[in-house]
Parts: sequence; structure tokens; C-alpha cells
Amino acid sequence: MPGFETNRFVNLEVIDGLIDELRCSICMNIYETAVQTCCGHNFCYGCLKQWIQSNGDRKECPECRQLLSSRKRSNSDNNNTIIISSDVVVDKNSKLNAIIGKLKIRCDYEWNGCSLVMALESLSAHLKECPHRLCPTCCLNVGPSREQHNCIDQLKNEMNNWRNRFLETEQKLKEMLVENNELNRQVMSLQNRVKPYIKNRVI
Repeated sequence: MPGFETNRFVNLEVIDGLIDELRCSICMNIYETAVQTCCGHNFCYGCLKQWIQSNGDRKECPECRQLLSSRKRSNSDNNNTIIISSDVVVDKNSKLNAIIGKLKIRCDYEWNGCSLVMALESLSAHLKECPHRLCPTCCLNVGPSREQHNCIDQLKNEMNNWRNRFLETEQKLKEMLVENNELNRQVMSLQNRVKPYIKNRVI
């Protein structure tokens, strides 16, 4: 589900009422890529997209039910403009996203031993390098919670991935051998065609 769970942030409750200002009314979590509709309401981009796609032809604001602006992207649109489901126009809320980006958040792998707290805008870079992203038992990537990681299932998936990669490589090798044989055949044919000319050539 889009949005960041509020309990992952540090000291968010210190500023009275801040959580309510930063909470998406669809998922009830802190905005993840906040976008603003033509009627001035904010939602997570992922939440609004899911809402629009599940609502069929009636594309309306989840908050006030006003019809959302509907048009194709034009040259006047800026980098903040986003088109959802081919015709609903919304804008990234840059100020709101900047504020949320400064909030302190716990690492996704806190459950696996990471104690670091960082600005949300630094989280994605940290997750790529976090040593706690690996399971100490199977040494494979873990999920965002203990319940989502099963060493046996992970090892089975990893084994299947390697098997599939081996089969793909084996198939490519067979194709390359066939191609190589065909090239050799063409070279031999060409050599046989030029042999009489070479043989009769006067030096």
C-alpha cells in the first residue's frame, strides 16, 4: 500500500497536528510522492492512481467528489505535471514532498538490526547499502518485515532463478553453435568456389 506508516517516523508527534497535515486520506499513511488535484486536495500518487483506475469512467476526487481535470498533456505542462490513466491531470506537491523528505525515518530493516535514523530523502540510497538488508541465516535479501522473509522459500526462489539463467544461457549457446556451424558452412562453400581461381592463378 502506498504511503509511509507513521510509526516509522521519529518524533513526528512532537509538532501538534503535523501528522494530520501529512496524512493521505486514502491510505491514512504519510504521503509518498504527494500530488495535488485541481480541487486542491493532496494524495499519494499511488493511492490516487489506484482510486482512479478502480472508479471506472467516473474520475472524481476521493475527498470532495469533484470531477478531476481531464485533458491530454500539452507543451505548457511543466515537470511537476503528472497524467494519470491517460487523461487526469495532477501536479506534484513539491513543497509538501520537500517537507516530508526532511522528516526522520527508521530504516526498513530495523527489525533485522539496523538502528539508523535518517531523513526520508536519504532512505532509498541507504537501503541499497544497508548491511541489514541481508538475512544472517541464508544471506539473501530480506523484506520489510520478519513475516515477509522465509529462508527456505527465498533459497528455493534463488535456486529457480539460477536454474532459469542456466537454461537461458544453455539455449543461447546452442543457438550460437548453430550459427557458428552455418558460418563455417558458408566459409567452406566460399573457399570451394574460389579454389579453382587460386589454383589456376599464374604467379
